[in-house]
Amino acid sequence: MGYFRHLTTSVNGADTHVTHISDLALHETTAGVKVYSASGRGGGVQVRDVSLTLSQEVDYLPEGGLGSPTQFVLTQLGAQYALLLAGPAQDGLSGWWLDSTGQIAGRIDMAGPSLEAMTAIEAVALGGETFFFSAARNTVGITIWRETPQGNLSIVSQTPVGEVTAGNDIFALEHIVVSGRDYLLALSLHDNSLRSFELGANGSMQLVDSIERRDGFAVSNPTLITKVVLGDSVFVLVGSMGSSTITVSQMEADGTLTLVEQVRDDLNTRFQSISVLEAIVVDGKAYVVAGGSDDGLSLLTLLPDGRLLHLEAIADDLEMALSNPSSVVLAEQGGKIALYTVGLTDQSFGASGIGRFEIDQNAGGPSGQVLEGSAAADELEGGAGADQILGGAGDDRLNGGAGADIILDGAGSDRMWGGAGADIFVLSGDGENDFIEDFEIGVDRIDMSDMGRFYSFEALTFESKNYGAIIGFGGETLTIKTMGKVRLEAEDFQYADLFDLGHISIDVLSDEQLLPASPGPSVLTGGTELIGVRNHLGMDLHIGGAVDPLQDAAAASIYRLYQATLDRAPDRDGHRNWTEALLDGRLDLEAAAGGFVGSREFQNVYGDLTDYSFVTQLYNNVLDRAPDQAGLENWMGALANGFSRAQVVMGFSESREFVNATFQKAHEFSREGYRSEWTDDVFRLYRATFDRTPDAQGLHNWADWLAGGQPITEAATHFVASAEFQKTYGNLSDAEFITLLYNNVLERAPDQGGFENWTGALASGMSRGDVVSGFAQSAEFRAATTEDVTAWVRAQGVDDILDGGAGRNVLFGGMWTDSFVFDAQEDGSHEVVGLEVWDQLVFTGFGYFGAMDLRNHLSADGRDTVFQDQGVEVRFIETPLDMLYDDQLFGW
Repeated sequence: MGYFRHLTTSVNGADTHVTHISDLALHETTAGVKVYSASGRGGGVQVRDVSLTLSQEVDYLPEGGLGSPTQFVLTQLGAQYALLLAGPAQDGLSGWWLDSTGQIAGRIDMAGPSLEAMTAIEAVALGGETFFFSAARNTVGITIWRETPQGNLSIVSQTPVGEVTAGNDIFALEHIVVSGRDYLLALSLHDNSLRSFELGANGSMQLVDSIERRDGFAVSNPTLITKVVLGDSVFVLVGSMGSSTITVSQMEADGTLTLVEQVRDDLNTRFQSISVLEAIVVDGKAYVVAGGSDDGLSLLTLLPDGRLLHLEAIADDLEMALSNPSSVVLAEQGGKIALYTVGLTDQSFGASGIGRFEIDQNAGGPSGQVLEGSAAADELEGGAGADQILGGAGDDRLNGGAGADIILDGAGSDRMWGGAGADIFVLSGDGENDFIEDFEIGVDRIDMSDMGRFYSFEALTFESKNYGAIIGFGGETLTIKTMGKVRLEAEDFQYADLFDLGHISIDVLSDEQLLPASPGPSVLTGGTELIGVRNHLGMDLHIGGAVDPLQDAAAASIYRLYQATLDRAPDRDGHRNWTEALLDGRLDLEAAAGGFVGSREFQNVYGDLTDYSFVTQLYNNVLDRAPDQAGLENWMGALANGFSRAQVVMGFSESREFVNATFQKAHEFSREGYRSEWTDDVFRLYRATFDRTPDAQGLHNWADWLAGGQPITEAATHFVASAEFQKTYGNLSDAEFITLLYNNVLERAPDQGGFENWTGALASGMSRGDVVSGFAQSAEFRAATTEDVTAWVRAQGVDDILDGGAGRNVLFGGMWTDSFVFDAQEDGSHEVVGLEVWDQLVFTGFGYFGAMDLRNHLSADGRDTVFQDQGVEVRFIETPLDMLYDDQLFGW
């Protein structure tokens, strides 16, 4: 039996109130549990009972400007509960009083001193008062509010977070109590960090700890946070939309944070571009629900040591509403977990449905125990329920008994019995030999991910035995004995049977890897000084934007396969498809290499090569030379002795020599490189649909979403379905829709032929998203908006300042306007990757009077442009010479 059971989905009520629902809240009342939902702009709030029967609808007040998605603040003010709204542009907080049955009873208006569009809010009781901690689009850091005797809000203080000097930075706050002390956790998009503040009785905030990339917190766009309390342990879970990851940290009594675990979405899970993350503890066990853009939900369990284990995924269907979920809430009801969800039912118009599910956390059996071992050699035995059994540091004997058990071996040489039921054996990387005594293939699972990072079965040794098998990795050995003494072969296992979730390194960068930033030039305004990281070649890497360690590594491997086999740079679509296949586990690198060798392009270009010609071609493509005799004989011998051509390709493409030679250009195809590529496309979508320029955070979020592999037509569909579009233009007919696009995009009325072609295409089934994409990507619109895009991006200010100084340096700015600084006093050799037309080049101390003086020292070298003067060399990778004839590139 599975874990999820769908009970019902509700879509009833006024259209305005079931469009773009952004939040749900549950409230226990004298009349049972009530479910509240908040729609998009121009709608309101609905009240339902646990069966999702609609009982009440109320409308929002008009907003004072551009707001954020509505969030509920369910809190007690005095002796009565209140349902407050954060997100709409308003001067403070508004909402409604709730009566004892949970029905909306009267409006509340807690006016504040300024117009806010809150992106995150937490209500916290401190010293007998209720304080509100908020972040907003238009304010910096965290604002602290308290209720006045007149029932309004007054600002206590505003606290900056890090060095952020703008709004649109914090989208998640979480209050947490550890050992009686109050803390507030805040996620920052600006520096992808998690910060912990201790709260005083007067609402004051004191920074206690923070974790960021250098601490192993390698995430992009963290926007979700939830807490789990398991016994004496307090865990913090962070969902990051840009990296599609869930990160687990443990919080100590003093507020400090320790990273424990970081996992990414893969082919078996459903939290790509994660948008919802909630947790609940039932019978001493923690369960986590996560979902994202891949239309469904994943159920995970958080083990007592902070590791995550995937239990089950559920995919959207015609009866549910799990497409792009925007909110989930969990509650214990009747011994099981009640799950309420919000997702889209109609992508075109943002119509939402509210779903009700039941999660049987015990998978059909009774609830079990949580048993923990000691440092000695323990014997632990579960019962008939779904038990969690944790071995300690000794050589333990662990028996699950009946039920769907989870058995963690712990350190030491352990023996494990699952018993009846679908059991999961979780192994620790301890260098010891462990034993599973009653494994049921196709029923039980094994999680070996703690032993190391695996990308294919070839990393393991697999010895088939008449009683099962022995699997080895490094110094670890796992002996598997099967029920009925059945022989096991490697082919009996799928990747998910052994490795569970995809794990990301949380290693801390050493002090030796971190270099101090060079001071930026005083003539520049804005920008973040970047820290250089020394690589194994002795180069300092200065990388602007976010680093996605998993995607970037996979993307670089695919880049090298293109160069090694096809002798060309990748096309964007092909590169993205191969990279996604590698990341989600559909292919390992060897299978991808085989796909390239067997491709039509390879066959068309090179034909049916002999082994000699095949190896010679690889030398030419990869090393730009003919093979040496010894190398040729080695590779020919490998092929003769059973090596596949795919394995030989990997030997070349993953060689240190080729990795070193290509790592600069491979940055163009990193996640940040893709973000940069989408900047102008997203700008044109805003112009085409809303007839305005973007807000910076909105453009960044959409560019990141597209960089994750989503199609531009899907983005266009979301724009058309947005509350802003619907509120501005209403429910347009096809003719009105086409006329609007001609006006917004081409600034003219439609010609008859074009009008008939487009309306005919819509009538024949083309989506409005496809039509918008067609207009926005047209050559006419691209040409008309080129200068506007450049001017707008430059108007956002300098993002990163990259000053490599002396020595060998690689400078990659990434998205937005970046300033590349070169000094005649420092004999540097620089390689600039991904120069964009809105970037800035600063040459100091060279004695130039203008751009023409500098251009006398430029020359074309293949697809690159090279600058040389006064001992300084700058190579602009994949940059045509004429691009540097734009005077606006230079900041003097």
